[in-house]
Amino acid sequence: MIKLFSFLVSLMLLSSMTFSQIDDRIVINKSDLPPDLLKQIENQKNQENNKTELENYADYIGVGKEIGIAISEGLKAVVDEAEHFSETNVGLYTMALIAWAIVGKDIIQILIGVPLLLLGLFIILRYYRKTYLPQKRMTEKSGFFLWPVKKYEYVSELVRPDSEVALTTFFLTLLFVGICMFIIFI
Repeated sequence: MIKLFSFLVSLMLLSSMTFSQIDDRIVINKSDLPPDLLKQIENQKNQENNKTELENYADYIGVGKEIGIAISEGLKAVVDEAEHFSETNVGLYTMALIAWAIVGKDIIQILIGVPLLLLGLFIILRYYRKTYLPQKRMTEKSGFFLWPVKKYEYVSELVRPDSEVALTTFFLTLLFVGICMFIIFI
């Protein structure tokens, strides 16, 4: 049995040595080669490496082109379907909802905040004018219908110089303007 085993092992070793000799390679030290031949061999290796690198790059370029075509076709399909969808009633409603989600808050701020601010400032200025400024009152009216002569006089007895009322009015004005600005800008 040991003889058979040793025979099989020797056959295996001999066959591996014959397979290794099938290759067309010859191993020589670099120091044994002339310099010009060594440069030529290195140039051939560099050219082979460059060719393999270029082939790899060409493969990557091909893959990139295929990905670009796939993305382009996919986006064309999405655009076509979105255009078809936008022509339906549901599509129009959906686009309106999307537009409202994007600019709805801004529209509400402008449509409510600006008119409220203008109306409030008008009311506050009118109140200030009637309360804190002297009033012009007509005292006499004479003349004809087409050419009336009117006499005015300024009455300052209605003016309230009270500082607490003025301070309260100023505070309420600032509060109102602040609320309006909050509505408009936030």
